[in-house]
Amino acid sequence: MNSNNSSGWFFLDKPIGMTSNFALQKIRRIFNNSKAGFVGTLDPLASGFLPVALGKATKIIPFIEKCDKRYIFTVKWGTKTETGDSEGKIIKECEKYPKKVDIVNALSEFCGNIEQFPHKYSSVKINGQRAHKLARKNMKFQLKKKTS
Repeated sequence: MNSNNSSGWFFLDKPIGMTSNFALQKIRRIFNNSKAGFVGTLDPLASGFLPVALGKATKIIPFIEKCDKRYIFTVKWGTKTETGDSEGKIIKECEKYPKKVDIVNALSEFCGNIEQFPHKYSSVKINGQRAHKLARKNMKFQLKKKTS
């Protein structure tokens, strides 16, 4: 394909186990190393649609990044892992599960701007390295609060 004429959007249904960057690099190779970028990063353990812009379409990524996003997820109640996901070592288990009314009431805390510290096993960069890689090497580092 001629990379100079390739512009537009792909909505890739990214499978679990693949990084967003791996998907992007595959698409770039298919289109002869055309300019490409994606909106939002899906965790390797997440599946879902990854919007990928190609060529001139990449110019509108900054405008789309600011749009609201919605997520559907599954929760495994009663299990806490060191990484906060299904890959981590289980560090706590309990048989107490929240009631539906308690979950619905807690959801209001997640509306609007939220300040929080990213998980130490996140993909946030610390001096050019991903936090999760530093955490797996038992290295000490500080994460800054983020507003989302």
